[in-house]
Amino acid sequence: MNYFIVDDDVTFSSILSRVLRRQGHQVLTANNGSQAFSLCKKTVDIQRVILDLKLEHESGLAILKKS
Repeated sequence: MNYFIVDDDVTFSSILSRVLRRQGHQVLTANNGSQAFSLCKKTVDIQRVILDLKLEHESGLAILKKS
């Protein structure tokens, strides 16, 4: 399974990505909306997204509406 974590809390996303990788998953992380969109354009096979709804500069809901 391929996961994409979008969260501005670097500690949280780091811990979560480590746990998922130990379980055999592929993980991409982004710290903000623009980084998330940039990575999405380059990555075709994202199966699950874990998205923080309260990012520092943009809400997760705004990111969902753009995608």
